[in-house]
Amino acid sequence: MNEIRANAIFNFQDLKIAALLNGCRKNDRRSQKEMYFLLFAFASKICCSYTGLDREPIDIINDGFLIFFKTINEFNEDNRQKILLALRIWFKKILIEACAEYCYKPSFTIQKQEVI
Repeated sequence: MNEIRANAIFNFQDLKIAALLNGCRKNDRRSQKEMYFLLFAFASKICCSYTGLDREPIDIINDGFLIFFKTINEFNEDNRQKILLALRIWFKKILIEACAEYCYKPSFTIQKQEVI
C-alpha cells in the first residue's frame, strides 16, 4: 500500500513537471515562472560552487534560465522515470557553461574575505 502511494506521488510530480515543460515550450509565462521558482535554489547552489562567489550570482542564474527557456525544445523527457532528475542534470550543464563564460570575462575577480 505504501509503495503504491509513493509511486502515485512520484507520478504526480512527474506529471506536474511534464505539464510545466509543455507550458514552457509554448512560452507560457506562468509555467516559466513556476519552473524558475522550482529550479532557482538548485541553480543558485551550482552557480555559487562553480564561481566561488558567496552571494547569489543572479546574473549568471538568469543567463542560465534564458538559455534554458530558449533551448527547452532540446530536452527530451520521453521514457524517463525521474523527469525532475533528468531536467536538473540537463540544466546543470547549461549552468556550468554559463558560469564558465562568466568566469572567463576579463572583469571577473573572486573576492575573498579576510579573516580577522
